[in-house]
Amino acid sequence: MKSKRVMAGILACVIIGGGMPYYSEVLKKFSITANAAEKGVYENLTYYKYNEYITITDCDISAEEVVIPDEIDDLPVTIIENNAFSNCMSLTSIKIGKNITTIGNNVFDNCKSLESLVIPDNVTKLGEALFTKNTWSNSTCDTLKSIVIGNGVTAIPTSAFRGCKSLSDVIFGDNVKTIGEMAFAGCNNLISISIPKSVVTIKQLAFSNCTGLTDIKISEGVETIGTDAFNGCSSLANIIIPDTVTEINSNAFSNCTSLSEIKIGNGVKTIGSSAFNNCISLKRLDIPDSVTSLGESLCTPNTWSNGTCDSLKIVTIGNGVKSIPESAFTGCKSLQKVVIGNKATVIGSSAFSNCKSLKEISLPESLVTIGQSAFQGCTGLSNIDIPENLVTIGQYAFSQCTGITNMVIPDKVTEINSYAFNSCTGLTEIRIGNSVKTIGDSTFSKLCI
Repeated sequence: MKSKRVMAGILACVIIGGGMPYYSEVLKKFSITANAAEKGVYENLTYYKYNEYITITDCDISAEEVVIPDEIDDLPVTIIENNAFSNCMSLTSIKIGKNITTIGNNVFDNCKSLESLVIPDNVTKLGEALFTKNTWSNSTCDTLKSIVIGNGVTAIPTSAFRGCKSLSDVIFGDNVKTIGEMAFAGCNNLISISIPKSVVTIKQLAFSNCTGLTDIKISEGVETIGTDAFNGCSSLANIIIPDTVTEINSNAFSNCTSLSEIKIGNGVKTIGSSAFNNCISLKRLDIPDSVTSLGESLCTPNTWSNGTCDSLKIVTIGNGVKSIPESAFTGCKSLQKVVIGNKATVIGSSAFSNCKSLKEISLPESLVTIGQSAFQGCTGLSNIDIPENLVTIGQYAFSQCTGITNMVIPDKVTEINSYAFNSCTGLTEIRIGNSVKTIGDSTFSKLCI
């Protein structure tokens, strides 16, 4: 009532003075003053009091135990502001009140003594980098061991628990849909984790460099595994990708050096480049029929490096793949057997180059092009049947395949490019089909025919 009288008085003065433009400025200033927050202290907490709610902004840095009340002065405590408990290095426990809905960014940065955190169901929004000063720094909360995330949270934000090196126990709520970028990156003591069925997206670098992680369960419901999501999980031995997953992005399992077995679900459509780079223990890779797109350098860091999947012996590529990408399995030195699905039309450049143990490969009748250096240096390959529909044999395609003794080029082939059979020193017999129009330079150089 008092504020209404003040407003009426201001309005009357302004009208009498003929200053309507000035009125808007006075009204604006009055509104700000009327709604300004009131600062206060409750036990070891500093807060701001607004008309309808209260926010926690700071804490006594010497506090060891904190209880955030449900209300102060009969108003609900709803928000923990950014950095509210930053540098509270003695803080060992915190209880979050039932009216808190939002926890801001960097709230627990440098809380070196905090061992556990329970986020109640009433919290619906978590800020970024909860335990770090920014999204690209590792946590200094070296003692944090357990986290319970309530059912109100739908997204684990970027770098939320990044670098919490003692974290060993994480319980997700039932409504988490997204695990954000670098959310658990570098949590080296995390051994086992179960991704709930509510999760749809695991974003890039989410669990990267969790070097202690040996067991992970990805529940039905997950659709996307982001770039580098599990990169550097060097203790992870096996993983099952559920049928709901449609995308495995680049480097998703790169540097998982203990990974010996992976089952890829029948819903996966895309596998990104270098997805299995440096998976040195992986023995077999079965790509299901659902996959239509393979990225370059599946088992290498890039297109110009040799493969690092040193234990890989068998590869089967499903019927959905039309093109075997560049350098997909180059330098996989233990690879012995490859089966390619019946829809493939192209084997890309260096796809199997320097696979020196390769002895058996099945090429489909759909194949039209064998790319440059596709099988170069496959010294263990003694026999290969070229399918009838092939049109082009690229440069160096079979160069240095010293184990091949005979070759039949079918009639639909029109191009045999330069150095295609260069240094095939074991080749004693070759039959060239009737449609060949071009034979490149040095195609058959250094042969012993």
